[in-house]
Amino acid sequence: MIKSLYDNKLADLVLGLFDPSKFGLPNWLGYKIQDPDGEGLRNYGRFLYVIANRNGEMGGVCPLFFDGAVCDFEELPLPSDANVGKYYYKASQLKSMKHQKTLQKLKSMTLTVLSKLKVNGRAKNIIVGRNAR
Repeated sequence: MIKSLYDNKLADLVLGLFDPSKFGLPNWLGYKIQDPDGEGLRNYGRFLYVIANRNGEMGGVCPLFFDGAVCDFEELPLPSDANVGKYYYKASQLKSMKHQKTLQKLKSMTLTVLSKLKVNGRAKNIIVGRNAR
């Protein structure tokens, strides 16, 4: 492939995927991303842009719900549609499940470390954490 500053000139179709939560945006194109009330798509919202298209229109956007755990994309309804609330709820449930799984992993890791640090039948006092020494 030829190296060029103008790679979009070589392609028939160029798509871009944008995550507004990475920029701390509260809203994007009418969708709630990080609402102070806790409602929104959070980091599950993605927006697919048609940046260049030799055979059709450019500048189109497709709002998507992205579940990274299973690499699943689902097209979102319009922000004015009542069904969009279902996706805000789904995002809050996924965040809650992720938090619970993280706590379970941390708890099991801590118990594993404590069980391995028994000396002469007694556990030593330890600190488990990022800055522990």
